[in-house]
Amino acid sequence: MPTTITEAADLDRTPAQVLAALGDEAFVLRRCTAEGSLSGQLLQHLVTSSAIEIVTTARVPAEWLPSRVRAAVDSLPMVTRRESWDRRSGTGRTEFDFTGVPARAAATMSLDPRPAGCRVTHILELAVYLPFVGALVEQDLGRRIGAALRTEFSLYAAVDAHSGAVGDGADTSDIGPHDRAKPTP
Repeated sequence: MPTTITEAADLDRTPAQVLAALGDEAFVLRRCTAEGSLSGQLLQHLVTSSAIEIVTTARVPAEWLPSRVRAAVDSLPMVTRRESWDRRSGTGRTEFDFTGVPARAAATMSLDPRPAGCRVTHILELAVYLPFVGALVEQDLGRRIGAALRTEFSLYAAVDAHSGAVGDGADTSDIGPHDRAKPTP
């Protein structure tokens, strides 16, 4: 039976400012390494006037796995995160592809306007298909994923509330009439 993890935070940034941050490659690169033990690599960052697509990959840290599972695996699993945001609605979906462990995960995401910013919510379903220890792994991974999401949420405080500027100060809050599509090698 899958484990459901819900993480939410009230941000003092608007949905447009959060989406602007996600559209900024420098911000996404910072996000990849924000959770110290889970250092990811950005594979693709595609921004258009209607959507943001982010693909990252990382090795699941040994400390994220129960000791009985760590002892049984030859190498640590890899996870690829495929994140897609609809810029108009402020909603999105993430698929997690695991290599080296029989697992699947998917999340729905939303940015809901609030009087003083927005609420970011991620609802993740995680299933690990290992006899006898699957539920244990789900619980441990669920706690770690929740902590990693809370770390990501805290990064949005770096977004300039007045200009929408992120990182190097470039205003990415409005891509304008021309779509920008730039895959990262």
